[in-house]
Amino acid sequence: QAYDVSLPPPDPSTSDVLESALNKLRNIPNQKMHTMSGHLGPVFVVRRCHTKDYCLSGSSDRCIKLWNITTGNCLKTYDKGHNHEVFDIAVCNDNKQFVSVGGDKHVIAWDVFTGNIIRKFMGHDQQVNCVCYNNFYNVVITGSYDSTVKIWDME
Repeated sequence: QAYDVSLPPPDPSTSDVLESALNKLRNIPNQKMHTMSGHLGPVFVVRRCHTKDYCLSGSSDRCIKLWNITTGNCLKTYDKGHNHEVFDIAVCNDNKQFVSVGGDKHVIAWDVFTGNIIRKFMGHDQQVNCVCYNNFYNVVITGSYDSTVKIWDME
């Protein structure tokens, strides 16, 4: 089961953003390229990194996996942070960090390369459903089942 998938953003050099997005949708292969297996439960989120060859997935198994899209191989598993399912992931523009949220009410910033937790934010009263990263202000914005949106300073 998959609940959320992110497509690459439109090509910024194209003046007609909508046409670019539609062209990308038309050019999605109509046959399976890879099956990336490794999670032990339903996958809730897949997010493409800001390089074309990698993506991150989050699952009910409490893990996040880094995948090589070209080969279909799992490169790293981040399994030391969440105590419940992972619902969403946001990747920083520099591809050095990502942020995950889940059923344990935690907002976790990770180092992509080492797998270490950089920061753990706590403050939501219920599961955290969604996250986005704003590179300009260096903040993370989260939305929760507790009916709140919170802004977290990454510095």
